[in-house]
Amino acid sequence: MLKKKTTTIRDTKAHNADGDHDDGLDTHQMLKTNCTFRNPIKDLLKDLKSFNQRRKELEDKYAQMRREVFKLKQIKLYKPVQGDAVDEMFAGYLNKAKLTIEV
Repeated sequence: MLKKKTTTIRDTKAHNADGDHDDGLDTHQMLKTNCTFRNPIKDLLKDLKSFNQRRKELEDKYAQMRREVFKLKQIKLYKPVQGDAVDEMFAGYLNKAKLTIEV
């Protein structure tokens, strides 16, 4: 009969120079990865900051124009003659359909 060797978590954990557990993490690999990606991440963060700053500048620059366009886009509701049932019904349909027709 073959004796099966059982591996425990303790057996798979690496030990560092001080005898502490490294929990299977390769410190050298982590440092290498950190050094590899640190500068590209910093560059991307700088780019993101400049893009956000440029976006804010453009929003500020065109804010007045956006307000004016919004005013133009507002639909003026038709105001019926009070007491005229037909005109009030007509106004209801026009305003519900958001039509701007001069009557």
